[in-house]
Amino acid sequence: MYSALYMGKQAQLEELLKAFPERPPVVNQVELHPYLAQPDLASFCASKGIQMMAYSPLGSGDSYSGTSFPAKGTGPFECPSGGAPLLSNEVVRAVAERLGKSPAQVLIRWSLQRGFVCIPKSAKPERIAENFAVCDWAIPGEEMGRLDALDCGFRYGIGYAPGHYDCPNAPWQSSPSA
Repeated sequence: MYSALYMGKQAQLEELLKAFPERPPVVNQVELHPYLAQPDLASFCASKGIQMMAYSPLGSGDSYSGTSFPAKGTGPFECPSGGAPLLSNEVVRAVAERLGKSPAQVLIRWSLQRGFVCIPKSAKPERIAENFAVCDWAIPGEEMGRLDALDCGFRYGIGYAPGHYDCPNAPWQSSPSA
């Protein structure tokens, strides 16, 4: 028997796998997008046969920190190409323009090419149809590299309690930590 879905980070998964080796989770649903690529968690899950599922793959209009994007810069949780929500990020938009796709399609395709299940949210039929039109094309390697370079550990959804997903933009953090 398997646990169908788990929503956690590597240390929590390791504890779960140790406590219940006969019932490993099949899916780990976590916030996952170019600003928060979580390569170590993705690698760990792949090594354990756990499918990563991306929520908020398009980013979000806000976050617990009160900002909807990482600052432009090179400090912790900043991005040299930051300063904008994912859907209007200059790199995402440039890749979309070169490929003749929408920024949302580029972000969804980025997730798929990373091997993640992707669950974008939309209530508009035309956007839902657009979101599905991502399986007959690919983002070239150089463009994937540009999108990968956006990773700065920025979280939109931080969790519900101190320690759950600590990062500098968490409202309970008094000082930045990596």
